Amino acid sequence: MVRTGIPPVPRAILLMLATGFCFVSMQAAAKAAAAEGYDPVQIVWARFTLHLLGVVALTPMRPTHLVRTPRPILQAVRGGLLVGSTACAFAALARMPLPEMSVITFSAPLMVMVLAASLLGEKVGWRRWVAAGTGFAGVVAVVRPESVTLSDGTVFAFGMALFYALYQIATRALAAAAPPLTALFYAAFVGAVASSLLVPFFWRAPDPLGWLLLALPALFGGVGQYLLIRAYALAPANLLAPFMYVELIWSLMFGLTVFGFWPDGRTLMGAAVIIASGLYIWHRERVLGGS
Repeated sequence: MVRTGIPPVPRAILLMLATGFCFVSMQAAAKAAAAEGYDPVQIVWARFTLHLLGVVALTPMRPTHLVRTPRPILQAVRGGLLVGSTACAFAALARMPLPEMSVITFSAPLMVMVLAASLLGEKVGWRRWVAAGTGFAGVVAVVRPESVTLSDGTVFAFGMALFYALYQIATRALAAAAPPLTALFYAAFVGAVASSLLVPFFWRAPDPLGWLLLALPALFGGVGQYLLIRAYALAPANLLAPFMYVELIWSLMFGLTVFGFWPDGRTLMGAAVIIASGLYIWHRERVLGGS
C-alpha cells in the first residue's frame, strides 16, 4: 500500500473537497442534459446504468465478489437512498435555478450532524455546531433565499437534502463492512434497476452530444461516490458534514471559469465565511488530536 504521509482526518477532508467538486460537476452536466430536452428520469437512468457498467468493466474483482457483503440489506437501502437523492436533485434542477436549490439542499450537513449523533452515537461538540451553523449562514448570504418560493422544485430540493443526509449516514455505517467497490456496485445496481423500469416511458434517442451529457453525470457521480466512501472510512460523519458547504465554492469557480460569472462582494464574503468555518473545524480536530 502506498502511504501518502497525510494523517487520516486531513486526508478525509481533502477527499470531501474532491467529492464536492465531482458532485457539482455531476449536477452541472445533468442540468445541461435537461436543457437539451432529456427528461430527469432518463438522466437518472444513464447516471446509474453507465456507472454500473463502468464498475463491472473496470473493477479487478470478479462480479461475484462485488456482491459479497455482510450487510446486503443496508447496502441495498443505501443504494435506494442515493437513487432518491439523485432523482430529487435532477428533478429540482429541471424546475428551479441552481442557487435557489442550493440554499435548501445545504441543509443536509446539519441533518447529517443530527442523524450522526442520534443514529451513530457520534458526539458533536458545541464548537462544531457553531462552525456548521456559521457555514450555513455563509451559504444563505451567497444564495439570497429571499427569492426562494414554495413550488414543486423546492419540494424536490428538500427531498434531495433528506435522502442525501440519510445516504451519508448509511455510508458511514457501512465504511468497514465491505470494499468501496462493493458499495459502488450496490448503489449503481439499485439505481439502474429502479430507473430501467421507468425510462421506456421517458426515452428520447440521444445524439452524440446527448450521450456525452448523459455519460458525464455517471462519471462524476461514480468518482464522487468512491471518494465519499473513502472519506467516511477515515473520519466521523459529523466532522465531515460541514465540508459539504465547500460545494458552493466549486459552483462559484465553475460559474466563473465556464460561464464567465463574476461573483459580487456579498458572494465573496459568504464564500470566505464558508471556508473559515471549515478551517476552524479542521483546526479543532488538530487541537483535539483527531489528525
